[in-house]
Amino acid sequence: MKLPNFLTTVTTLSKIIALVLFILLPFIGFYLGTKYKNISNPLPLELNTSNIKSLKGYSSHTLDGTNLTFSIPETYKETTDNKTSGMQAHVKPSLNFLKSAIIPAFNSSKEFLYATVEERLSVYIIKTNVSPSQWLKENVTLQGQSFDPKDTKEIEINGRTVTVAYTSCCGGYSPTYIIQYQNVNRENILIIFVGNAFMQSKDGINRGYGNYFLDDVLHSVN
Repeated sequence: MKLPNFLTTVTTLSKIIALVLFILLPFIGFYLGTKYKNISNPLPLELNTSNIKSLKGYSSHTLDGTNLTFSIPETYKETTDNKTSGMQAHVKPSLNFLKSAIIPAFNSSKEFLYATVEERLSVYIIKTNVSPSQWLKENVTLQGQSFDPKDTKEIEINGRTVTVAYTSCCGGYSPTYIIQYQNVNRENILIIFVGNAFMQSKDGINRGYGNYFLDDVLHSVN
């Protein structure tokens, strides 16, 4: 089959069109690829937040008695109320942060309403010589039982070993991250970061062991 001459003849216009497509197509493919990646994997497992202190919208806070600071979004405001993130232990947090949000919800009669939820971050600084798992066993109670050290897992964030657990019932509430450190007096301490139930949801904020928000916080500890 012989094609018409206008489809096979090389002209100045066809050369220009070919050149434009040659330049543009790689950029179009790259743009579409990044869009697809963001849609298919919105929450990467490893968060590169080592430069979090330089990000706008974050506030820095000092861990008392140490030379460490950490950063969290400015939407979390420090509070002095007596509420905590839910860790079932008889200790008071050194720092307590709160963010309130209004979300659509339904009551027990299936009536639509707007409800106020509170996301909390509590930070505890505990003087102790025991390991994180042993401290949890001695101080945290779940459903009337002492915490089982087997229900912890160790991960690494910024070169630090972090003990991960859930410290209130039921179903994995209160994601908890613990690091061992020495204060300025060279006393052994545990620094415990605890989030509340509203930091977990079905869209992947919690994973098998760990919590993306607390990943973010621990990456900023420096």
